[in-house]
Amino acid sequence: MSKLIAALFGTALAAVGCSLGTTVSEENSAAKVAIGGPETCVFVRTIFDWRAVDDERIVIRETAGDDRAYLVVLVSPSFNLHTADSIAFADGNGDGRLCSFGGDAVLLPGTLGERRLIASIKRLTAAEVKALLGRTASPAAKPVAPAPAPG
Repeated sequence: MSKLIAALFGTALAAVGCSLGTTVSEENSAAKVAIGGPETCVFVRTIFDWRAVDDERIVIRETAGDDRAYLVVLVSPSFNLHTADSIAFADGNGDGRLCSFGGDAVLLPGTLGERRLIASIKRLTAAEVKALLGRTASPAAKPVAPAPAPG
């Protein structure tokens, strides 16, 4: 009986592995991309759209092309990032810029109202954007939600 259960469990794991194979390999290739360069800041009002790379990284763009793209790395992962229809950015120190300091954060609307602080922001080349997002498998870019009013 235990051999039958072990065989069924092994078959189930193999089926799950096959169905997730593409996603796992895409995440592994995105994880291998090393982004160099210095930290930078982006004016919040210039952010055009965004795409989730994984639970901790977002690519934001200032224009429709990949020539003004940035990698935003969060301090802690958000498991709701891939399913969010929109996100907002919180300018923690009120300077109009999104940086890795000053309490700047990514806000995920919804019942939980998640707030994730930003660990780093780095400028990307078009090749780095393509390596991170993989044009054939990347989801459509999503708009940025209006920032919440200071209160």
